[in-house]
Amino acid sequence: MGLFSHLGSSSSFDKTSLPVGRVKFTPYSNDNDFDAIKERLRKLEKTNSLQPRADKYTIIKTFEVGDHCVLELQYKKCTNYEGRKILVFKNIHLPELLERNSRLIDPHFSENTDYVSPVARFEPTEDGIEMAIQFARNIL
Repeated sequence: MGLFSHLGSSSSFDKTSLPVGRVKFTPYSNDNDFDAIKERLRKLEKTNSLQPRADKYTIIKTFEVGDHCVLELQYKKCTNYEGRKILVFKNIHLPELLERNSRLIDPHFSENTDYVSPVARFEPTEDGIEMAIQFARNIL
């Protein structure tokens, strides 16, 4: 008697319904679900492409506050706040920041010591700029 003889003859054997551990494998065949998944992936790719790219920005304003740098940037193709970001960098001025980061300015925080990342971000408004300057002046 073979290992799978309890499942019936080999002509009626359906290997797609074999239990795998405690999970039953069922082949995916619903085209509507597949289309929905493809649409969701397309939307995710579009959303991800709208995230700020470290190499696609314009410097709008820069403020040197003591040893620190406050930047207002606009990232191309970024949709939130029209791509505007207020960033604060600690113990570095803009020329050195651009040199150390190979002209890339990523607005996201990072623990990567090979890259200078912002220590704070503020809402990209006039109030946000004032708060960023006060933060750089009084807290850093």
